[in-house]
Amino acid sequence: MTDDTDDPSAVPESQTGKELHNLRTRIDQQSKQLTRHARELTALHNDLAELDERIDAHQHREN
Repeated sequence: MTDDTDDPSAVPESQTGKELHNLRTRIDQQSKQLTRHARELTALHNDLAELDERIDAHQHREN
């Protein structure tokens, strides 16, 4: 059985750990950004629905 540390192309464990940490950090940041965008989209959707109702109410008053 061969030891992986004998492979000159092997990535040092500290480098792999650092990359993993960086990836987790990026995923966490992107997850927070997606959550923020989802909240903004929900608020816009609600605003649009409210505006739609107001337009409908206004049109019914005119008729």
